[in-house]
Amino acid sequence: MILIESDGVMFSSLPDLPWEDLGEIGSHLASSATLVPGYPLPTEAAFSPIDLLQEKVAGRKRLVILPDRNVVSRMARIAQDGISYPPCQFTRLATMIMAFAQALDIEVEPSIAFHELAHRNGNEEAQEELTWFRAADEYQVQAWIDMAMGRIDRLPLSSPSAKEELNLAKPLKRWRCNYLAALKISSLSLTNMSAAERVERLLEWMEEDFIFAGPAAVYAVKYFSPNGVQRRMIKHLRSPSRDRALAGIRNAAWDMTYISDFVDRINKTGHNTQNILVTSDRALADVAELIVQYASVTDQEENLEDGLATWWPEREARIISAQLVRLAHIATTRPPPEYPGESTAPLTDWISEAEERMWKWAP
Repeated sequence: MILIESDGVMFSSLPDLPWEDLGEIGSHLASSATLVPGYPLPTEAAFSPIDLLQEKVAGRKRLVILPDRNVVSRMARIAQDGISYPPCQFTRLATMIMAFAQALDIEVEPSIAFHELAHRNGNEEAQEELTWFRAADEYQVQAWIDMAMGRIDRLPLSSPSAKEELNLAKPLKRWRCNYLAALKISSLSLTNMSAAERVERLLEWMEEDFIFAGPAAVYAVKYFSPNGVQRRMIKHLRSPSRDRALAGIRNAAWDMTYISDFVDRINKTGHNTQNILVTSDRALADVAELIVQYASVTDQEENLEDGLATWWPEREARIISAQLVRLAHIATTRPPPEYPGESTAPLTDWISEAEERMWKWAP
């Protein structure tokens, strides 16, 4: 056992671990730009194993990692098949995340990733992969550290857990709302409007006809931004295959759902829990990071404007930040939107209409 001192009180921590290895892993994670802490910390402290452990013990904080689909699938695959050297950067990231989590007793919460897999490939495949993720999540901390450091290529003990009877393919309302927003964003992207006009029309639609979906709105602000190519945020949108285009839109809706779930957890747990989003998608991490920074300060509009200035010219950044802050303030007081006509499932009807417009678009 080792001891950590905080405010003059000594706390016993986890069993002795290879702290030099963990320090190297933490440094790599801090520089990877793929992890977003739920409340800002200096980068060097956010993934310092000693600092995190002290925060957890002295502050009685829960630490929760929220990995995306790419990270989770690699964790499961490593448990099942080991890794081949040299590993790709995302496989190495997955080994480091799991080593770090097991060493510091950090929870790994993969639920959104398995809902995404079930939605895409069916419940049976998602349940099968879940059994191997459970195997990966079994405590073998030294083995995961050795794998992250390149000393071994497979776990010494690894067999799938029992299958769980879960309906992972059941549609999530959060995803369906983001899917409708993604369809609207895609529709605007196919117009001849300027980038600023597209953002303005989207926010008008959210205010007048839908809801203010903050993560989806910020995702769109980055997607429409003139500074840099953002096509991969919604893949294949102009493909002659409209099936392929809709698959790209659904994928973007899942990206938005990772962010909205992350934000919801932050709002519900406050500073009692440090939620950490882990994603191999740089654009997704950029959006999540901006939302966290924007929400953590008093002068929200000025802070958001500064963040948007990396994506937009100064004038547009100022206008968009003011629009976003105004909508965020009225979102909780405005009644929910009503479907124009008789409907027992308005969200379903809105989605069907938006999908139909996507089907009819021709390059």
